[in-house]
Amino acid sequence: MTEPSAARHGDDPIDPRGPLTLIRLEDRDDGRGSALYLPDAPLAWLGEVAEVHLVTVRQGAIRGNHVHRRRRELILIRARGPWQLAWRPPAGEAVVRRFDGPDAVLLAVEPGTAHAIENLSEAELLITSCSDGRFDPDDPDTERVELLG
Repeated sequence: MTEPSAARHGDDPIDPRGPLTLIRLEDRDDGRGSALYLPDAPLAWLGEVAEVHLVTVRQGAIRGNHVHRRRRELILIRARGPWQLAWRPPAGEAVVRRFDGPDAVLLAVEPGTAHAIENLSEAELLITSCSDGRFDPDDPDTERVELLG
């Protein structure tokens, strides 16, 4: 990704050149509700959007716990309360990071990076995911990897 503005959580930044980039999004709420805009750099990094899906995560539930071998993925997380993110680079150790919320976070996930999201809040967490390839049940690129749970 070209010079992304990686966010900091406490004193521990997530490397913007690594297998997972985290960008905090500013909520431009004008009194009518939230308004989130995606920066140009992550959209250019993803390229063509081939698949989009929206999911919710109930309290205590986990989404992800998998790795994509070929697809890049942008994941928008909208959390009203605490949640946690886990990821593991292709040749590295797993990292777990807790967020207190409320948050609007964009993740850029490189192929080969395992990832998982757990909702620790009573409020549902919303995830919108875009990838540069479609899921093909005859040639899946997704493999289960348990990071949380």
